[in-house]
Amino acid sequence: MKSKVLIYGAGSAGRSIAHELSRTSTVITGFIDDNPELQGSVIAGIPVLGDSSSIREVIQQYVITRFIAAIPSAHTEKINSALYDVLGCDREIKVQILPYVTRFFESPLINELEDSSYIKLIDREEISCDTDYLTHKYSGKTVLVTGAGGSIGSELCRMLLRLSVSRLICLGHGEGSIYSLSRSLEGFGSNTPVEYVIADVKDKVQLLKIMERFQPDTVFHAAAHKHVPLMETNRREACINNIAGTRCLLEVADKANVESFVFISTDKAVYPSSIMGATKRAGELLTLSFSGDMKCSVVRFGNVLGSRGSVIPLFNDQVERGGPVTITDSKMRRYFMTIPEAAILVIHAAIMNDYSLFILNMGREYYIQEIAENIIRSKCLIPGKDIKIIYTGLRMGEKLSEELVYKNEQKKSTGNSNIIALRPEYSVNYNTRNAIDQFLLSLPLYNENEIETKLFSVIKELPKIQD
Repeated sequence: MKSKVLIYGAGSAGRSIAHELSRTSTVITGFIDDNPELQGSVIAGIPVLGDSSSIREVIQQYVITRFIAAIPSAHTEKINSALYDVLGCDREIKVQILPYVTRFFESPLINELEDSSYIKLIDREEISCDTDYLTHKYSGKTVLVTGAGGSIGSELCRMLLRLSVSRLICLGHGEGSIYSLSRSLEGFGSNTPVEYVIADVKDKVQLLKIMERFQPDTVFHAAAHKHVPLMETNRREACINNIAGTRCLLEVADKANVESFVFISTDKAVYPSSIMGATKRAGELLTLSFSGDMKCSVVRFGNVLGSRGSVIPLFNDQVERGGPVTITDSKMRRYFMTIPEAAILVIHAAIMNDYSLFILNMGREYYIQEIAENIIRSKCLIPGKDIKIIYTGLRMGEKLSEELVYKNEQKKSTGNSNIIALRPEYSVNYNTRNAIDQFLLSLPLYNENEIETKLFSVIKELPKIQD
């Protein structure tokens, strides 16, 4: 059965979506738009059926099966109001939304449509992005992305294609995720050659061959084990993948004369309470220790909405099953941003030359309970009444809230309010790298408890440089 689509927004983005969908078997039933001058008009053969106050009526009358919110610049409150109207209809409707960052790019846009279940759960300030400048900086560059099949890695690939890189190398260890990425990038209509490489970042021989073959100018290192509780019970693997893998990739990239290396980090690397966070801090220190002819950057940020393994898909599944929704602690707070936001800001931070360590402006912290309740309400259900919420207690390695900056890291302006540079008041050098190397060499000898003790000893807060 062909889907019958209603598009909210008859502006340039909505028209682009309609044009792209018209090439498929999709039936575009009409537009919804709040501009009074467009009411009753026909745009490219598609009628404007009403404004946002008539969404439910139009959906019922025309038996709509798919609703697309295509106003990337609209405020959260406006989009949420429309989505609640759609989700309140007594029928099964696929609901999608065009993320804010797509306003910076030309079509195609249908590849950027996201599930509405998490994109508008938070209210963030608009980000700024000079795509002409980014295109100028990245055009003609060969870029390699590790962890390319993951949430951040795949979005980096999509953004880089839009910035006209000369060649994109998508490297991942799991063939399933890389195959899925290849399918998703097919619809971009880009002339950029894309290579899909299955490899392990710990395999130095293979990495050397890859670097020799493709000679990348820039490497974005997004590959990592990120699940906090799982890494607590798989400590050796966390260290081998997240630390030894990063060490191997840095060494190979340096030997291959890569111009720029970018390590994707996390707020969990700041005063870490988990093995995962500690391995990411070790990755930060390793990356900074390689700064020299190869420009090395670390970009640190908090949770991204909708990533694999995050609480958002979990809460959605729990609500769909009728509950209960499980929350570790009512006081747990986290920073959130969308995946497209994080990706474009990482790409921008990577070309800032004055500093090597950055954090992204994460806005305010959100209570996890607040996110859960928003998801429940988005399904037109009442938290605690229609869907029960239960508290399970903190899991291994978790803490109630995260930090973004060490006390001995000074914040500096970059000219972009969404990207903050950090100037460490500590020295990261060969001694730091050697300490991590010694830990990795002795890793096979340690038991699980010793791994934790030795790792935290290696990444302990570095002493402040004396004036």
